[in-house]
Amino acid sequence: MKKTQILNAATNLFMRYGFGMVTMDKVAQEAKVSKATVYAHFAGKEVLFAAILENYFEQSAISVPQLPVTIAQNEAEFLKQLTDFLREVYNYYTNPAVIKLYRLLIGEVNQFPEIFDWVFGKQSIQTTSRLSDFLFAVRLFSFESADSAYLIACKIMDMLRGVTLWPQLVNNYHKYDLYPNGDAVVADILNGAKILLQQHRLT
Repeated sequence: MKKTQILNAATNLFMRYGFGMVTMDKVAQEAKVSKATVYAHFAGKEVLFAAILENYFEQSAISVPQLPVTIAQNEAEFLKQLTDFLREVYNYYTNPAVIKLYRLLIGEVNQFPEIFDWVFGKQSIQTTSRLSDFLFAVRLFSFESADSAYLIACKIMDMLRGVTLWPQLVNNYHKYDLYPNGDAVVADILNGAKILLQQHRLT
């Protein structure tokens, strides 16, 4: 019960003020527990911050994009799986809770570079790595190495972030409004992905 109190209080504080401004004293005050109680559950601020990330995802009902375990056996199946994934990623990057998290990270990462690893070092939210593994496993393509598949995944994800997440982070709504809806975004990125993957097609 007290651990949940602490997590909820810390989540609110970190998301409101950022990593640098929050102290364990403030967390104890917000949670209405003693500082000793906070340390009994979390060894330090870094450990607490790592824990609040999971709590934040649960609180905000953030659904992390998933790819199927079953490997596509033909082009139609592959395109369906990739399209579904891109649609999930679109929903992820247009989720206000995710945008809020990125704003926090951008504001803190210069002073606390390790914050990036605390968030994106978690396998559970490594969407680019998941896409890379998926592409590398599909037998429609031939990649020189896992790194070459990862590079393609990076390019696909960067295209999608470029018309969803980044315009919202910098309030460039003109760019964001160029697309009438999410389906148009997904269709455009899918076409770009096909072009990128063409050079790796098995003949």
